[in-house]
Amino acid sequence: GGPLAIPARLTTITLRMPNSITRGTARRAAMENGGEDPTVVERRIALNDLPQAEYAALSSVCDANGLSEEQVVSKADQVEHLEMFLFNYPRMLGLTVFTNLSSLSIMQQHIDTMGSLEQCVHLKTLWVIECQVKKIEGLQCCTKLERLHLYSNKISRIENLDNLTGLQVLSLADNEITHVENLMALTALREINLACNGIERVGDVLLVNPSLTSVNLADNLIGSFKEIAAVGRIPKLKELCFADPHWGDNPVSTLCNYQTYVLFTIPGLAVLDTLPLAEDTKALAEATYMKKKMYYNMRAKTLRRNATNAVRLANDGREALVGAVEYTLNLLVRQAKEAEREVEEEERRIRPAGVAGLDAVRTPDALDALQVKHAKVSKAVLELLTEVGAVERAYEDCKSTVYDLADMYVRRMMVELETGGNIRLEDGKPADLWHSSCVDLLSSRFFNADYAGVITGAGVRGIGISGMRVTRVTRIHNRHLRYRFEQRLESLVDMTDPAYKRSLEYLFAGDCPELPGELQRCLEDGFRSPKEYDELGLDGAVVLSNSVSLADLPRLMATKDADAKGGGGRGNA
Repeated sequence: GGPLAIPARLTTITLRMPNSITRGTARRAAMENGGEDPTVVERRIALNDLPQAEYAALSSVCDANGLSEEQVVSKADQVEHLEMFLFNYPRMLGLTVFTNLSSLSIMQQHIDTMGSLEQCVHLKTLWVIECQVKKIEGLQCCTKLERLHLYSNKISRIENLDNLTGLQVLSLADNEITHVENLMALTALREINLACNGIERVGDVLLVNPSLTSVNLADNLIGSFKEIAAVGRIPKLKELCFADPHWGDNPVSTLCNYQTYVLFTIPGLAVLDTLPLAEDTKALAEATYMKKKMYYNMRAKTLRRNATNAVRLANDGREALVGAVEYTLNLLVRQAKEAEREVEEEERRIRPAGVAGLDAVRTPDALDALQVKHAKVSKAVLELLTEVGAVERAYEDCKSTVYDLADMYVRRMMVELETGGNIRLEDGKPADLWHSSCVDLLSSRFFNADYAGVITGAGVRGIGISGMRVTRVTRIHNRHLRYRFEQRLESLVDMTDPAYKRSLEYLFAGDCPELPGELQRCLEDGFRSPKEYDELGLDGAVVLSNSVSLADLPRLMATKDADAKGGGGRGNA
């Protein structure tokens, strides 16, 4: 009744041999009959033995690349390039027959698992992009791979790359990566693209790749100039992107003095944020930064000189006090020795050595008077010695406090310099409105009863605190943290309503005794993630409170314990 439509799958059956015929039988038959190459016969049998899913995948590969099954049977080892586009290849299967494959491109597929690359030992370039891949895997045998492109997938971790020692280009952009890791084996790596991920910190991780010349970190969560300095230590770095028109920007690239800082920190850079750099631009950036550096260094030297002068004045006062006390002390010491001698003479006069029975000449009143005199003089000597010790301790404490304050202010200046002015700490004055507001807030949240009895593992303990005095209020200007806070706040509160501030609550964060200096670190980098705190053995959360006592009691208890053991210093509380 018309032409017979034969399904394409059915036409391939004639190319297959029955499963009962073994490869050895086929090879012998081919040699005896002078027929096909035994290798071709074996490949035909291998195709016949493929599972249905893998055979379907192989058929898709052949259709997309214009290969017939007969060509695959006879010339599969001559195929070097394969491409798969537009959702016709749901699983990475059917590639094992292409043993000389050097380039493989897979794009816009519903693939979520990498595989079938065990026989592709000659593969040099691999593109698996705009798919659904969740994990880097199946590359153990691809030891000759030079270019690996896995962008626009759902990969959450960099892993399983240890065998790719010859890899030169790695693209993992537009994934779900949050940490840069496991790149130690890639000693030949020249280019890495990690744009459009969730990376906040890079640190020194990329220093293990000494051949790197190009790094793209655009459209991540990097907001600290410290990361620029860390990446800048890569010895051969020529191209760097924190902002890319194809991907987006990092918060750090929107901060003041960003370009000036990058060009000064990485003078060998040739391309920044996809734009070539002129030598004049780099020279101008260097001159600008050097002026700022000289200014801050001058301020630091002035501060240290003032601290030294203050300590010198304190030392003059100490010497004057100690000198006056020592003069009186010398007089008292001589009087004490004189009184001691008089007591001894009176005792010998009362009872001469070797003579007994002369009690009649004893004068106990005179002896008692001398002993009382000696005791008073000795007590006065001890009091003066105590006073000298107190003066010496006060001087040492004063010197330590002055130098600590100088170091603190110098560190502030260096932070301001190293962040291009994007982090700045400002000490307030009582006349400042924000200063008085902070003092009032603290006063309203302080209650004496909170310190009367603190429950600890050893029972209820008193702290001995009956009041609070605010000695300094410091305001932190951190553009990156402020931007991040406001961005998060916009997602929670309608900031177009002028009354939104009434719904905000002010909370306190205290210093953690188990993590000294954490509060100072937070001023620059913000709080750690709950997971990081958990890994450090602390509460798996950022601990905040609306109570001054709850925020500060751990530090006070630790200080009290240290003082009890002799390890504390003046003014720790």
